[in-house]
Amino acid sequence: MARDNKDFACHAHRRMVSYEMHHVWPLGYHGPDTAANKIKICPNAHSDIHYLMERMFRSKPYNRREYGWKIFYYARSGYDQVTAYAEELSP
Repeated sequence: MARDNKDFACHAHRRMVSYEMHHVWPLGYHGPDTAANKIKICPNAHSDIHYLMERMFRSKPYNRREYGWKIFYYARSGYDQVTAYAEELSP
């Protein structure tokens, strides 16, 4: 796994940490595998984004302040893209 401490999308890191590439519009929901759809984040932020998106899909309550505005932004952005795509497909 790659390690770095620069240019993370959600928050800054002072020391070297592992990172993952997150697809804002998830591949599992027919998102594109393009550079424009990827952001570099740490594993903690990655799991928080997916957890928050899952709560949005299931209409479960969540406290956006608990995660920080950037994590909420990327979770909401992915959620919005998936729901817009689903609306296009529905008759």
